[in-house]
Amino acid sequence: MATSLSQEDINFLRLAGLLIRCAPRAVRRRFDFEFHPEQLQQFLREKRGKIDDLTRKKKVITFAQYDLLYPRGSSCSSGVSSDMFAVSLMVCLLKNFTDLDIQDTLPMENIPTVAADISRIKFYRNAIVHSDSGKIDGNKFSEIWNCVAEAIHRLLPDLKAEIDSLISSPLTNVNVMRDLIQLEKNLETTSQHMLTMNKKMATLETEKNNIKGISDLLWKLTSSGP
Repeated sequence: MATSLSQEDINFLRLAGLLIRCAPRAVRRRFDFEFHPEQLQQFLREKRGKIDDLTRKKKVITFAQYDLLYPRGSSCSSGVSSDMFAVSLMVCLLKNFTDLDIQDTLPMENIPTVAADISRIKFYRNAIVHSDSGKIDGNKFSEIWNCVAEAIHRLLPDLKAEIDSLISSPLTNVNVMRDLIQLEKNLETTSQHMLTMNKKMATLETEKNNIKGISDLLWKLTSSGP
């Protein structure tokens, strides 16, 4: 399968493998340090008000992600663990509930902090998931690979051997990797559709209330007489 791919295609899929297979475990290592697994459910209960605000008002947590934190049909977050979370959700919680200064932009190379490394992973993960071309040329590939691989290694050194194998082993799971990329795109698109629908519903409800208020006022004015 890989022989029919251009080198630019292969570069893209290798980076996708690095960011989808290895990066989540590195970020999860820090996430579990900040939100200990035994205390995660308590944290979610205590911070539900702010998480509701991040979901419904600030729109930084999608409804699909919210359902992972607070499963429907359950009154609490029983059974929830970081193993259920993708990079985007873990990064969002780290950014909003810890002192880590996680940025949306790519940090400078000479900043090797935990926050900078998570920012690098976040930045390039988004670039891969939202790429229209699915291709990366050789020079850019080396630059991005080194940046992300070093960030992952600093966060979770145990992954070095797996990272090394990803860059050298033949691509045997091309379709699986493409499906994973598409799945992440679909999840984000679905969440955006849900946000749009909820905004439209809220607008319609506001307009309905405004019309009702005007109607009530007109009725009062006309029924009160001179």
